[in-house]
Amino acid sequence: IGVQVLRGLVRHLDGIAPGSVAGCELSAQIGRLHLIQGEYEQAESWLNQCLAQTSPLSRHGQRAVALHELGSIALYRADHGRARALYEEALRLVRDGPQVEHGEIAANLLGLATLASTRKSLELASEAVEHARQAADFMHEAAAERMVAEAHKMLDDLAAARSHAARAIFICDTHDVGPEPAR
Repeated sequence: IGVQVLRGLVRHLDGIAPGSVAGCELSAQIGRLHLIQGEYEQAESWLNQCLAQTSPLSRHGQRAVALHELGSIALYRADHGRARALYEEALRLVRDGPQVEHGEIAANLLGLATLASTRKSLELASEAVEHARQAADFMHEAAAERMVAEAHKMLDDLAAARSHAARAIFICDTHDVGPEPAR
């Protein structure tokens, strides 16, 4: 019932203030809810609605969130080229926008790391750790540490792999952060 209320609120906002920031943010959040439930078509529709309410020159944060989530949908569908392009565009927006958004930078770096070779994945995930720390974004910091650990394991650097895996576990335990839900 909560999603139905949010949908009604978006329709109401579009009726009184088309293209409003609140309407865009709610559309993106509804898209995320559908994505978590594995309802990719509905998620895509709401995320595209958010994009339609923004321009590349404004609302960088909302646009970047929608692009990132659309990148995740493309990744789940094994459309790696599209996923990479969407993550790169979202990353550009949050890096070059009027306000650097470290948590969103970390999220997009992790998306790109998922698609990269082992060495490039290590580089991107290590950078994601730093941005997540700056944002106090413990979920993405733990995910980045897990990815760094896995890359070190693949490169046969088991001491570094254990160290980063232990750091990820520590973050999860200390900040009550679980793994990101599978979609």
